[in-house]
Amino acid sequence: MNRTVTHYNVIDGFNVEWDKEKEQKNIKAHKVSFDVALSALKYPIAIEEDNDHYELRFRTIGLISGSVALLLVVHTYPNEQTIRIISARKLSKKEGKHYGIS
Repeated sequence: MNRTVTHYNVIDGFNVEWDKEKEQKNIKAHKVSFDVALSALKYPIAIEEDNDHYELRFRTIGLISGSVALLLVVHTYPNEQTIRIISARKLSKKEGKHYGIS
């Protein structure tokens, strides 16, 4: 059984993928699907490296399409053509202040 969902050529030529089981856990914990997280990656406001893991990860803050809501999406680049979404959640007020976003 294939656990990976892949959307081809979605963001500037990048494929975007994620683990379906991880997405279900994310929905339960944060009420955000990775399909919604795609729009935050398409409309980024800030991107920073997250070096606290065994792999280089990125934290992207972006707008949800058709909304003023902001998401924080954690992702990595497993290869030159792919973005892999790890988690996504609404941006907290404290994080908004940290990034200068009210």
